[in-house]
Amino acid sequence: MTNPFAFPYRAAAFLLMVCFPFTCVAQPAPTMKKTPVPKTWSVTLTPEGQPDLQGVWLDNNATPLERPPALQGRPFLTDAEVEDMKLRAKRLFDSGSGSDYASGDAVFLSVLANTSEYKSVTSTAGSVDMIDREFDNRTSL
Repeated sequence: MTNPFAFPYRAAAFLLMVCFPFTCVAQPAPTMKKTPVPKTWSVTLTPEGQPDLQGVWLDNNATPLERPPALQGRPFLTDAEVEDMKLRAKRLFDSGSGSDYASGDAVFLSVLANTSEYKSVTSTAGSVDMIDREFDNRTSL
């Protein structure tokens, strides 16, 4: 009787016959992935049954509630106009500009008018205390 390991190909064939079944057994069987069922969302309600709107609400958008007459019929600004408005706002309300505190629609309207300085008789602070406003392409909310 000859040695089965005498020739390299016999040794390789022997190893394949012995080891191959174990590699097949070691691999997990493919499983079907389950698609997650979307959860339905429901509004949390107050004890009175009204929607609960508690939380922190950030209102730093410069877009006015109503469209200014100068932009009548234009629902959107171009990207270049938005960039120009951002530069105007930076010039107008940066610290040291001498402008008063502007809130609400006054920010957008003063930037749109391209004034050199914003003054308000009802303002009690300077523009140093203002939050940064976000400008987007909309001309009204």
